[in-house]
Amino acid sequence: MSKTLDELMAAATNADWGQVVSNGGPPCFHLDGGCFCLRARRWEGHGLMHRYVSLADALRELIADAERADPQDHWPCARLVVVADKIASATLYAPGLPDGTHDVWCVPVARQSDR
Repeated sequence: MSKTLDELMAAATNADWGQVVSNGGPPCFHLDGGCFCLRARRWEGHGLMHRYVSLADALRELIADAERADPQDHWPCARLVVVADKIASATLYAPGLPDGTHDVWCVPVARQSDR
């Protein structure tokens, strides 16, 4: 089930973190209806209602979904033209993204000679 970073951020903002501490165990980050499960790992409903999802697993799934997205249709792109070690021009474009606010994280991509 694909989740967006916006959904994860909203769920984290609205979470009852005091209840997480009271549960006495690592919380579940299964995301449904805009909310995290947050029940302790030992909750008997894990496996019946949904699988236990650690924070690391939730983030891995988010990254995997982003990596599976088609860069031509979904990824925001920055194009830099460098001349004599200086940026000559910079352009940001977003093919396939809907209108709205989108956070952009730049990540290194291997140089053509490294592939």
